[in-house]
Amino acid sequence: MIVWDDQYSTGVDYIDKQHQNLIEHFNNFVDSVHQGRGRIKIGEMLGYLQFYTEWHFKREESCMHDHKCPVAQDNIEAHNYFKTKLDQMSTYYFEESDTDIGIIYDLIDELSKWIVNHILRIDGELRHCGVTPAYAKTQEMDAYQDDQKAG
Repeated sequence: MIVWDDQYSTGVDYIDKQHQNLIEHFNNFVDSVHQGRGRIKIGEMLGYLQFYTEWHFKREESCMHDHKCPVAQDNIEAHNYFKTKLDQMSTYYFEESDTDIGIIYDLIDELSKWIVNHILRIDGELRHCGVTPAYAKTQEMDAYQDDQKAG
């Protein structure tokens, strides 16, 4: 279980809100696995986690690119690693008829550590990239409109 801590703040409100949502979705997924809620429910949550991760990563990568953040390329590579691990979990979960829950727990542990370390070490660099409140507000409104269109 990941608990949001102010040390995870990037100084960019809309990114921090997205991180908090990502952590909430991840924790809900982990809870579902621990409680054995069933393949369909857990699969739905895993699918949503994959969707939300992709959605958030695009926005964060765009922010870093727009502000010429020196860790922008490292961020993309780290995101690709996370997406690969999430895809591995999904593939294993859906394609193995006799899923070894130990492997799922190992992947959950690895991904939880990744989330915290990534936010602290890479995303935290946004504090030094000159993201203005006006830019952040515009991006937050764009994200909100995207949410409304997606439904």
